[in-house]
Amino acid sequence: MAWLNSFQDQGCTFVSTQEYQIPSPSESAPSRGRSRDRKRKRVCSMDSQARKRTQQQMNATVHLPPQSLVDLSSRSILSPRSPSQASSPSRSTSPTRDLLNTLRVSRPSVDCQSPDSPMAPIAVEVRKMLNKDFGDAIIPAALKEHLFAADPQGFEEIPSTAFDHAYSGTQEELDTLWHEVQQIHLEASECHMFNQDENSWAQDVARRVLSWCPSKSGPQFLQLKSVQTQTINRTYLPVSAIQAPISKKADYALVYSRKDSAVRSVYDRFDRAGIALSQMTDIYTKRLVMAFGTEIRPAGGNSQEALAQLAIWFAAGFAKLCELQALALPRQEEEEPFLGEQRDHREGPGATPRNTSTGEDQPASMQREPPFQQQLETEQASPQPLPPMIGFTAVGHEWAMYIACEHFTEDNQKIIQVTGPFPRLMASTRTFYDIFKLLSLVGRVRTFAQDVHWPALKNHVLLPLIERI
Repeated sequence: MAWLNSFQDQGCTFVSTQEYQIPSPSESAPSRGRSRDRKRKRVCSMDSQARKRTQQQMNATVHLPPQSLVDLSSRSILSPRSPSQASSPSRSTSPTRDLLNTLRVSRPSVDCQSPDSPMAPIAVEVRKMLNKDFGDAIIPAALKEHLFAADPQGFEEIPSTAFDHAYSGTQEELDTLWHEVQQIHLEASECHMFNQDENSWAQDVARRVLSWCPSKSGPQFLQLKSVQTQTINRTYLPVSAIQAPISKKADYALVYSRKDSAVRSVYDRFDRAGIALSQMTDIYTKRLVMAFGTEIRPAGGNSQEALAQLAIWFAAGFAKLCELQALALPRQEEEEPFLGEQRDHREGPGATPRNTSTGEDQPASMQREPPFQQQLETEQASPQPLPPMIGFTAVGHEWAMYIACEHFTEDNQKIIQVTGPFPRLMASTRTFYDIFKLLSLVGRVRTFAQDVHWPALKNHVLLPLIERI
């Protein structure tokens, strides 16, 4: 065999098993030492021969065949490209920027604009309401010692106008407020220091901020609900130019709570009629009216992406309210004449309308449009503008507020304007003073929801619809 011959060439000797005699126990002991010596010499001989062959291979010259050599003179020469050509293949379009542009040309159009852009008058009023004296008298003066002990350097940066010397709360309420501020500061600092994820910022920080409310704003009136895992009904999503709904969702929503007896009485009427009140598909939250929403991102997250998700949530909410408002409008069983027209009922339902100012029949070209077209236009025309919505984006420590409202262009095209963030209304969880400002802002939004948003929805949308059902 070939492998046997190779081993014999290397000086290895093989002994046939037939010729090998197993020594008896008495004979094996004296010969054991000589056997070890022969094995050691044979192994050393094999090692020395292997080292010699390795050295010979290293010293040998490697000759390559001519066809394996590369002629560098015949290499390919690449022509230079312009900077735009060179960068375009490797640079991809930002999904967030593309989404914001898609929303701008969707149906309805959702325009996310800066605060220096023209705003709808109703949104301007809300902005003035929230801006008025913001940051003044937000910290009870009785907490000065606590603030100085917790952060001596930060205490020096707090303006004197921030302290409320007329605070009338009880000592228990004061202790609860300070404990809550401390916990928010502790959780936010830990999330930032250890670079925690979005869920940690949402559960440990945002939930505390949004759940807190001053006693005077009615803790039973608004309730915080997590809608992170819930989807928006596709019927109310803005539609892109390719007829595809644009789907995103917010993290938290403050809803009008069933714990309030006045709110519960309204909800019960709609429950019996089987009419949903929000844009969500969840079997519970779809029966609640949404006050405002919040989108959370961890520190270093994309604020534009958070804004896009909040804007879609706004658009879906307005679409649902418009549907409810259209259902509340009276529907006419028969076609009625325009203002200034009078129908001759003696001539039957198909008679030509007459102009009461001239007494002459109107030509066919001046007659009104078909009844179904007028009914559609009547349903689309809102008798009262819907109240604005307010929402937050929280990216790490930084909180930004946005105001959304319906706006109609000169050619009667509806636009959802989402305006913000407002520099004066920016808040944070970095310092104790910043947290007091944030809680004050959330408290103002709660007051707006209770005193303005809910009464407007109840009087102009919900109660008229209840009368019809």
